[in-house]
Amino acid sequence: MLNGNTIATANGEKYLCEIRGALKKKYKILIGDYVEICKDNASDKYIITKIYDRLNSLLRPPLANLEQLFIVIAKKPEPDLTLVDKLIIYCFKNNISPILVLNKKDLFSQEEIDDLKKQYISVVDDFVVVSAKNNETECLKEFLGGKLSAFVGQSAVGKSTIINNVFPDLNLRTNGLSKKIDRGKHTTRHSEIFIDNEIKIVDTPGFSMLDLLDVEPSELSDYYPDFSEYVDSCIYNNCTHINTTSKECGVVDAVFNNQLSKDRYERYCLLYKNLLEKWRKRYD
Repeated sequence: MLNGNTIATANGEKYLCEIRGALKKKYKILIGDYVEICKDNASDKYIITKIYDRLNSLLRPPLANLEQLFIVIAKKPEPDLTLVDKLIIYCFKNNISPILVLNKKDLFSQEEIDDLKKQYISVVDDFVVVSAKNNETECLKEFLGGKLSAFVGQSAVGKSTIINNVFPDLNLRTNGLSKKIDRGKHTTRHSEIFIDNEIKIVDTPGFSMLDLLDVEPSELSDYYPDFSEYVDSCIYNNCTHINTTSKECGVVDAVFNNQLSKDRYERYCLLYKNLLEKWRKRYD
């Protein structure tokens, strides 16, 4: 499913399709769905007759079978690393491969790049440094073949420019930063999949509004692979790594000894407290 009710076949043909009867009552078609279709000779229309099992099914944005999420950050607007952490957790929850893309590399110092790499190199599946404005994005193509991918991040970090580099004839609309508030203007209004040979990219809004209400506070640390090698040093089996000391908690001790990023750990603590508050409100 490319967008709306448009289906692309393996040989590149596209058809407008309908879903009817029991299948329509049972399923909501999502962009990214793999389906079977047949031609209704009576109406001369194509009908969706089967929806294949999904790798994942996302509610916001409504999307199926997403395999890779390229999380794009830039120097400006200032990176929202809490959003980055939430997107990575979202990937782990939904069996999606997270790849962190640092765009507009010429605006970063080497020290800033090294710090971001230290925070995320053991967390994401890959860490890529590019410059979409200078067409230095060729390295991304090695990740894109044969998988459904999406580029996400704050407005004006260069997502559409990156996609335009991959699909030169696409010419997605882009907007720069607002001069008054140093933030980007959102340009993507609906979800759509673009296909070029083996490359499949979905351009979609909606990821920036993520919440993590389906993650229990007690399991949050399970989505922090950089914590895992230090957890065995915690005194308590159910340690949340919050409000504890380095003598009791292996994660806190690793932060104290600069083995784990203090900034990332502090964002973890903030996410944990926010989750705990939201979960408590469910029962108020």
